[in-house]
Amino acid sequence: MKKSLLALAACAMLSGSANAAVYLIGDPAGVWSPQTGIEMQEADGGWKWTGTVADGQWFAFATQLLDSDDWATFNSSCRLNPEANGTVADAGSFPLELGGADRAFKGSGSEVTYFVKETDGAYTLTVTENAALPPMYVIGQIDGNEWSPMVGVKMKTVNGGWEWSGFIGEADYFGFATQLMDEYDWDTFNANYRLSPSEEYVEPVAAPGEYALRFGTPEGAFHGYDSNVKLFVQEVDGKYTLTVTEEKVENPWPDDAVWGVVGEFNEWGGAPDFTMTQIRPGVWKATMYDFSGSFKFRANENWDYNFGGASLNSDDGYLIDADGVFDIASNGSNFVIADEVEEVIFELDLNTMTLSVDGLTPTFLALRGNFVDWAFEWSYLFNEVDDGIYSLYLDGVDSDWEFKISDQDWTEFYTTGVSDMVAGEMYPLIERDGPNMGVDRAYSEVTMILNVDDEWFSFYGEVADSVARTEIESGNARYFNMQGVEVNNPSDGIFIRIVNGKSEKITVK
Repeated sequence: MKKSLLALAACAMLSGSANAAVYLIGDPAGVWSPQTGIEMQEADGGWKWTGTVADGQWFAFATQLLDSDDWATFNSSCRLNPEANGTVADAGSFPLELGGADRAFKGSGSEVTYFVKETDGAYTLTVTENAALPPMYVIGQIDGNEWSPMVGVKMKTVNGGWEWSGFIGEADYFGFATQLMDEYDWDTFNANYRLSPSEEYVEPVAAPGEYALRFGTPEGAFHGYDSNVKLFVQEVDGKYTLTVTEEKVENPWPDDAVWGVVGEFNEWGGAPDFTMTQIRPGVWKATMYDFSGSFKFRANENWDYNFGGASLNSDDGYLIDADGVFDIASNGSNFVIADEVEEVIFELDLNTMTLSVDGLTPTFLALRGNFVDWAFEWSYLFNEVDDGIYSLYLDGVDSDWEFKISDQDWTEFYTTGVSDMVAGEMYPLIERDGPNMGVDRAYSEVTMILNVDDEWFSFYGEVADSVARTEIESGNARYFNMQGVEVNNPSDGIFIRIVNGKSEKITVK
């Protein structure tokens, strides 16, 4: 209590002193600490700091630094915060609250000047963009936008030029513009405001490197590199240049972030998001039922960190009408599943910035092997007889067959890895890239059973007549008809065969 009173007294004295100081604390200082901050310069009756605070960085201000890691005293007595946590410190004025709050600003990514002033005990932050450059926009399909002279993403003014960072899908096309229009007038826009690759009609890949830009009447465009990149445009003596740098972006969201599905199904957050399950680092999975409509993914039921489609393919966003893998982008377009599906599986991979969707395209499983040159043949299609249980009937299976069970595209396939399986045995499934399956002899009237839930395979059948006939002719076995009468030369019927004291039922044709 004594330390808190002393700190309060010190802060009170500083606020009225000609030698008072204000510090920028948080990420720009390298660490969040009551002991560490960047001292702002006294100027114009307040305190100034000029620099760039990245989009993912957080900060606040302080009237004093402490000599210990005493957050309680620091927050309540010396810390200056925005009225709302997460306020982006873009150009403008913001009232500051002294004490009693644990809130912070977020950086804008632009080169700015922060000016803090105290008047009658009230503190105000004024943020001013430094560069006197005119605006510059990225136009096209970046950030899920459409090609329009009226739509673009404003670039940051940094280091005497304009900068934008983010993910650009390979199918995304884009250019630049010095001004957006208030009407859909491509002729005026292209002739006066649009910057494109220097070679007319060429659409180069925006891979890391430097590119000359052509101003006025261009029709060309860049297309994406399928990566996180930084685009930097600079003008020197009327000539514009684009520099592309690949960025290895660290995840800006909290380490303990929990991802969920949000969309029309829960009134875009009117009800709780559908919580996903982390199946491995950076990969989250959700299985949803009776699902349709627009949706996105976000962390901790908050829009600070959200992902949608990296591009648009419909007026409503990115329409998904079949299983596949789709690029995602921060603040991207809405994903859309138009028709209700009984079950859909989402796998959000934040390592590769992709979304895998399964459940929209019917999956068919067939027996594939050397007997059909490993092709997918509908005559060898399994039928689903129960949830996760599949069955296939065949007239016969030869002993030289090698086979696996697979869907049309080899994205889902199964094997036991056993090349001499015996009828009536249950064999566990192994890794799908394991050895092929096979049987120990030829069988007729075969029924195969695949259980994908319990992960086993089995088959039932009669020893084929070719094998039985060879054994009959060799005289190594005894045969009895179904009435128990021994038969020396069995044919055209079902018999019991006994070899070395073991019996089994066979069919001889």
